[in-house]
Amino acid sequence: MPQGTRTTVLIALSVAVLAWPVFSAVATALAVFLGEGWQLDAWSQEPKRRWLMNWLAGWREAAPWSAGLALLVVLERLLLGFSHVTWAMRGIALPAAGAALATIVWPTPADAAPTLIITGLVLALITRLIDLIIRWLT
Repeated sequence: MPQGTRTTVLIALSVAVLAWPVFSAVATALAVFLGEGWQLDAWSQEPKRRWLMNWLAGWREAAPWSAGLALLVVLERLLLGFSHVTWAMRGIALPAAGAALATIVWPTPADAAPTLIITGLVLALITRLIDLIIRWLT
């Protein structure tokens, strides 16, 4: 398998696996920074086993969306190529997909848009970091 294909597959798998944990972390961070600390209090009062089971159930339910994001990353990498100009633009599709998803799926997009857009930005940074590490190692 060529190096570019391996990199693309690794990046797609990382996006598919990390989409839900990144979304959860971003949602928690935004809740804490915006003064909704009740979420952390609720977690401390709920049994950890039930909290973990709910989180894993959310991960399973988010799997189709995560697979869609992974496919989007693959398409973006194939369409933007590997030149220096388009490489700088790569990663813009994930935050844009978050904004589109908030607009299409949620009845009040302003509630979900910040979390989804920041999740897209973090995932784009992760994909960029994986790409840079692989380029540096080879």
